[in-house]
Parts: sequence; C-alpha cells; structure tokens
Amino acid sequence: MLLNAGAGGAAGGLVGGAMNAAISGGNFWQGAAMGAIIGAGTGLVSASSNRLGSLVKREICMREAAVGDGYAHGDAVPATQQELEKVLNDPSLRNDYLASDTKGKWEIIKDLRGEEGGKIFGKTIPTKDFRGVEKVQISNKAFATYRKLYNTVGHELVHVTDFTSGAFRGWYDAQLRLGLGKQAAYIYALNRTEINAYSWNFNQDPNNSWYSQQIDYFKGLIR
Repeated sequence: MLLNAGAGGAAGGLVGGAMNAAISGGNFWQGAAMGAIIGAGTGLVSASSNRLGSLVKREICMREAAVGDGYAHGDAVPATQQELEKVLNDPSLRNDYLASDTKGKWEIIKDLRGEEGGKIFGKTIPTKDFRGVEKVQISNKAFATYRKLYNTVGHELVHVTDFTSGAFRGWYDAQLRLGLGKQAAYIYALNRTEINAYSWNFNQDPNNSWYSQQIDYFKGLIR
C-alpha cells in the first residue's frame, strides 16, 4: 500500500475487511473479498511468475512514457476513463495490462478512501478466492500529475498481476501448509505483494527514499 509519508505503514484495508469479519463473527472470506483494498498514496521480492518478474525487474523510463502520452511529469491529467486507458496502454505497461485480463475493471472514484477513512490513490479488490481481480479503483486525486497517475497505475498493476498470476494465492496456500491460520496467511501474502509493488515504484524512482523505506518495512513483517 502506498501511503502518504507520515501516515504509517499499517496494512490497512486489505487486512481490515477480513480481520473485522473474523473478529465480529462474520464470514472471513466475504470480509477478505470486501476489504481487500490496496492503496496508492502520494509516495507512490521475489517474483513468482515470469510475467511479474518482468514487470518488477524492468526499469521503465517514466520520462518516455509521459512524452509518449503527451505530458510532462508535472502536468495535471484530466480525470477521465480515456486518460486512464491511455496510461494503461502505454508501451511500458500495456503487455502486463492485457495479460492481466482486467480490461473494463478499472474505474475512477472521486475522493477514494481506504478502510480507515484515509485518502488513497488506488485500490485493488480481488476475487474471493484471491485468484483474480473484481475491480481496480483509481482516485481522481491521482490525476493531479502525470507522475502520480503513472506511479499509481503501475503500483496497482503489480498487485493485479500478483492476483491474476496466482502468486498471491500461492503465498497464501504455502503459509496454510505451514500451519498458519487464514488471517495470518492472508496478511503474509499481503505483505509480499506490497514488497513487489513498492519494488516496482523504486525501479522507477530509485532516489525516492519513501519507496525503499516501505520495502524495508514490509520485508520486516515477513521475517
């Protein structure tokens, strides 16, 4: 989850829905599906599939992407579906976007917020079995600059790839086989996908210490 600097590194909505359901006696899987939210904020590892590996390891030149889409890094972008699709179909992201089979599942939400009410820039909601994606929501606030939009979309696309490639489910199942409960296994998989997503962001902007801090934070949670 990409959070505002200073907002903390809590796992947030993705954990919250499942945990709240379990604590209140509700259905864990329903809570997980409804609460499985992955946020992207103003900051915007190991890969389990070739597709994810190429996405994380590839060092994308954001400058070229911006120029190709007709923007400079700091330019505001109209918050329209057309502009969102333009970023998703940028040559640096297009192959992974098409491979994820999520066309038509990306939507723009005004003032998108996480489970705890904080503003977030992106949210990925998986299917109940964690093998696919129900929808991906991008806040209108992410369109404030091209850089912010590109980072948000790329970050969420890594999460999408983790779900659609089976990586997330694989991490989850592996922890169950080790004897962990559903909640603990779910949180472990969540932390793994956050490491992947922040690693993608770090590849785009290695001078941004916020990304490296988040990578270290989530790595610390799975040790």
